[in-house]
Amino acid sequence: MAVIVQTLKSFEAVLLQEIPEKELIYSGALALCEIGLIHAYDGGTKADPVDIDASHCRAEARNALDRLLEAKSAMAQLYLDREEDIDFKILPPFLTYLVYKCAATVTDRLRVGEESLFNFRGLKRLREFLALLSQRWLAGRRYLKLLDEDTTPRMMKSIQ
Repeated sequence: MAVIVQTLKSFEAVLLQEIPEKELIYSGALALCEIGLIHAYDGGTKADPVDIDASHCRAEARNALDRLLEAKSAMAQLYLDREEDIDFKILPPFLTYLVYKCAATVTDRLRVGEESLFNFRGLKRLREFLALLSQRWLAGRRYLKLLDEDTTPRMMKSIQ
């Protein structure tokens, strides 16, 4: 798993050097890279900590996942506040799944009792951004329905 994460981080670094900052949202390759990182980090947070090394890896995965979720939430906020306009014609389909996976991860956290202000705000932002993306990709609506199925009424009330 560590080799996969290192490879994805190297690929991400190359992409971030090559793609202008204003166009990062339109990079399908970057979205795929971040999807892989979310899956790897999420799996790392659920690893069985049988020894000190596994416990350390679990903490590192949690920190990396937190940073990635915060970055995606901040990105969503830029477009929700209309500080940046989205060109829906060139929006990659992978971005919709990336936002869904981030929202699903935060939803899982809330379900297991990790109720923090960031989790509630982040989930609300990601859900709103997913609704915005559904203007271009119908999968956005489907993903919102999946999130609704995983969201308890109490959580739904808190994020609205």
